[in-house]
Amino acid sequence: MKGILFLRFGTGKGKERLEREDSYNQCIEYCEKADLISDKDTTNYEFRLSTNYTSLPEEGGLINEMCGIPIPMRGADTVFLEGIKPSSDGSLVISVNGDAGTGKTSFALAMSALQAPIGTTTYYLTFEDNPGDLNARLQTLIPPYLRKLSIYNEKSEEWFTPHRIDLHIDGEMNEKRKILDRHLDNIQQMVDSSRKKISENCIPTPCPLIVVIDGISFLDYDFKSLHKFVQECRTLKVVVILLSGKDNKDLHRLDYLVDTVIFLDYKDTETVTEKPFRILQLIKTRQQNSRAGSHLFHMSSESGFHISPQLPAQLDKQHINRRHLPDQDKIIDIFPRNPQVLIKNKILEGSMNEVNKSLGKFFLKLFPGSQIILHGKGSGGKAGLALKILVTPPQEQNNNKKKSQTSLTNHPRSRILILSFLYQPEYYKKLINTLTKKVNKAPSPNVEYLPFYPGFLRSEDVLTKIIRKLEKAILEGEPFTGVLLDGLHNVLLQFPSLQKDKMLWAMIYNVLIREKVTTVTTFTTFSFPTYSSVNEDMLIEGHIPFLHALVQATDFYLLLEPVEEKGGKLHYKLSAREVIGQAVPVGSIYWQREELFFYA
Repeated sequence: MKGILFLRFGTGKGKERLEREDSYNQCIEYCEKADLISDKDTTNYEFRLSTNYTSLPEEGGLINEMCGIPIPMRGADTVFLEGIKPSSDGSLVISVNGDAGTGKTSFALAMSALQAPIGTTTYYLTFEDNPGDLNARLQTLIPPYLRKLSIYNEKSEEWFTPHRIDLHIDGEMNEKRKILDRHLDNIQQMVDSSRKKISENCIPTPCPLIVVIDGISFLDYDFKSLHKFVQECRTLKVVVILLSGKDNKDLHRLDYLVDTVIFLDYKDTETVTEKPFRILQLIKTRQQNSRAGSHLFHMSSESGFHISPQLPAQLDKQHINRRHLPDQDKIIDIFPRNPQVLIKNKILEGSMNEVNKSLGKFFLKLFPGSQIILHGKGSGGKAGLALKILVTPPQEQNNNKKKSQTSLTNHPRSRILILSFLYQPEYYKKLINTLTKKVNKAPSPNVEYLPFYPGFLRSEDVLTKIIRKLEKAILEGEPFTGVLLDGLHNVLLQFPSLQKDKMLWAMIYNVLIREKVTTVTTFTTFSFPTYSSVNEDMLIEGHIPFLHALVQATDFYLLLEPVEEKGGKLHYKLSAREVIGQAVPVGSIYWQREELFFYA
């Protein structure tokens, strides 16, 4: 279903041979090499691994997804390996600890809202908040995408039932136990009602009921009654979420009851020079494998409660994806090859021999799926050149010159993701409108934008947003063909958190190289001759992410430099420093940044 394995059919002899193979790896090797042969006996089927993967996903993740409780929270699939696996009796106890204001209540409310569309109801017990306040906070944590689902129920009172316990009225220990017992009776009735509905008209839900106890420290060491309450909930096969303060040492007495332990924290609240950020620390998952450690999380009305997993966790999830090489059977033909047409259109001046000789010095074949870096001083139209590369549909190398000049309307349209640290989307829209009129009437590309504005953006959030965009395009059936990282130099000083993380850029390219996309990165070097001593330090610091890009990702390193003529007129010369699959071109060609074409 996920496109990791493909069904194939073979002969009876082939099937017998497959069954004789000693190991799983030998079976996979056989399936990859064997010919696809149909047979009258349609029962002779096999599975082969998709060429997009190097191995199957972790077994633990597959088991969690099939047998566990799904957590439809963005980023949770990475942290919990596709789901939280309950204990053998079907129950699950989650402990969420943290200081006041760290997001414990929001976590529990988000879990309630996100599980509701798959048939889960929530019974919420609180010692502090009023039910009306909880309902109001719940509405702020329901993201718009969830409300659009046909299975989402707008009537939250049908799946969310809050109750406040007032211990000032019933202060004696035996009275506290009676309070929990009364609520246990209500929970029993809700479970019975849920089972009756399931037996009548629908399939079982993975998580029929969530019981939240918000503020267990208010029970004043009455852990015997809490123990009894939790054990009874386990018998009913419900999910219990216990919310408590971080410094509640007595909570450790209940560790034997808890399957999953989570700490929430709020960092950098004591300084005015840093932006505070929230941390979800996964300490323990008893029944399963998971990616424990500290992860960022956010709460907003736009995206709800969502997690940005730590960088190593995100890369661990990507490791089974195959790293793709550039496709050298095709070329992105953006450089002029027909001098007669260029002279006729007054793009070039001079005799046919002069123009042909000038163009012949610079012959470069760009391959789709390559990692390309455009480097230069000042504003030379690098973004326009990058988009020209990404907008132009690749062509087969064996096409003759006549075919290469024909219309490209039959080519599938390009889908481009622009990651900009420099300009707003309107800037790129103008460039694309100009380019689509010049590229042999190629179909207008499908372009998406992910602009990053100066601020305290963190590496985990950047990588999460990029991966989410790439995965979303695949699920929509139209994967991206090209990615533009524009203005990588702008990370200097304007994105202090990204500037500190030296490995972010290597990780981004590590993800992109597994996606069969052509990636173009632009980087501008500034010069301030008046302040040469200061300039050296700024250039060294600013080049750090650029050097990472060179080491990790360069197939083509192109230099776009301004050249000044007499009279002050500027030309922008394009030359190649590093290329693959061919000799480094001799000479250079010039780029007209306003009209977006090359000339000699």
